[in-house]
Amino acid sequence: EPLRVLDVVLSGFFDSVGLYRRATPAQERTAQGWLAFLGLDSLADKNFLLLSYGEKRMVLLARALVKSPELLLLDEPCQGLDPHNSRRLIESVDAIASTIPHTANRFSKLRYSFIFAPGQWTVSGLFHF
Repeated sequence: EPLRVLDVVLSGFFDSVGLYRRATPAQERTAQGWLAFLGLDSLADKNFLLLSYGEKRMVLLARALVKSPELLLLDEPCQGLDPHNSRRLIESVDAIASTIPHTANRFSKLRYSFIFAPGQWTVSGLFHF
């Protein structure tokens, strides 16, 4: 059975790989809303495994957002993306950030890389897209 895009996004509610529980109608509306916000609503019934790499990354962003996290950490979100999909992902995160009151910086303005080590972190410098 194909792994539908909508099911991948819905699995974010349950922190599972795959959808093993039935989603509520409200959860389905939320998942469809995030797909629409990211311009992916036409992919909802498509097989996730057949999407392009960039489309998969955008679907996984929707999956991460369905539970409205207070903090969203994106580890190398543009790694492996072509320039078009990198820009698309950055613009999407910027659009999300612009809806949050008191957001000082948008994703595209954040150009620092961080090194995390047990018990400490340091800014390693400026990077460019």
